[in-house]
Amino acid sequence: PVVTLTSDVDGIFNLTLGDQVFEVNVVNGVGVFDFAQEGVFVDVGKYTIIASRVDDPVYKTIFRTAEFEVKKYLNELTIEADKEAYTFGDDVTITPTFTPEGPTGTITYFVDGATSGIELDVDDDLVLSGLAAGEHNVVAKYGGDGKYGPSESAPLTFTVAQAALEI
Repeated sequence: PVVTLTSDVDGIFNLTLGDQVFEVNVVNGVGVFDFAQEGVFVDVGKYTIIASRVDDPVYKTIFRTAEFEVKKYLNELTIEADKEAYTFGDDVTITPTFTPEGPTGTITYFVDGATSGIELDVDDDLVLSGLAAGEHNVVAKYGGDGKYGPSESAPLTFTVAQAALEI
């Protein structure tokens, strides 16, 4: 998160988040504190931040509070098949990709509208074997983790052709 302080008075203000206190220099009425740029990681959650100016010989002590929420990152989950065309007996490999990269945990894959899915680690490919000839679809669902929210892929549709009969 980024905090912007505005004040009629320039100088050093304290910014308190939990038990941490940071200094913000207000110049020409504006001071900015970027937690990420300062190397401070703020977990997902709701917070109250306190801005204060203390120990000023001219102005009395002032405190202002504000609440903010750090939400989970949004992500996009896409899946793609390893080939364009399949024949009965071929394995179909489905690869997941997250944008941005980083989600952890598991993805659940639903094949051909099944109500129960196949759960795999986010880094694993789904390999489907023994699919019947015909059209098939796969949807991947990610439930989220401590940093990233849930997401669902668009359906991936592919066709498995009948095997050629050899006599």
